[in-house]
Amino acid sequence: MAYEEEILRLHEAIDNADAIVVGAGAGLSTAAGLTYAGERFKRLFPDFIAKYEALIKDVMRRQPGAKVFVMGIPPCTKAKSASSTNGVTNQNISIYNSQILDMCSRLSNCYYVAVPESLMTADGALPADASGDGIHLNLTYSRLWADHICLTVMSVMSGH
Repeated sequence: MAYEEEILRLHEAIDNADAIVVGAGAGLSTAAGLTYAGERFKRLFPDFIAKYEALIKDVMRRQPGAKVFVMGIPPCTKAKSASSTNGVTNQNISIYNSQILDMCSRLSNCYYVAVPESLMTADGALPADASGDGIHLNLTYSRLWADHICLTVMSVMSGH
């Protein structure tokens, strides 16, 4: 299917949705050529949050009756966080998640989907067995995350 057709299908899906789940991990920043540390990132990350908020508002304009769920970013493993050379650390992920939570709290019908405890060790890191590369969830942990997202959406949509 052509790109334009895919965009039209997405617009139709949004226009008819009661709930929309949005997730943007650190990969979006990487695709833009950013690392997660240093002066350049500190200067440009607020612009990323502003653009993320504009995206959420655009979705809400397309479907004003829908509830929008924005996923938090899962942590990385303790080893990956400690050895990071590009700023992908659990401390930075926590900062990003705080800013995403703040964004959601400014918008009506926008819900932050917090990372569940089942995806974290006691110190807030991703369990070592949850990922082959220390960042991306394996199938088992992806299912835990997906289940948590679904349960969160269902709880809000049913009024609980």
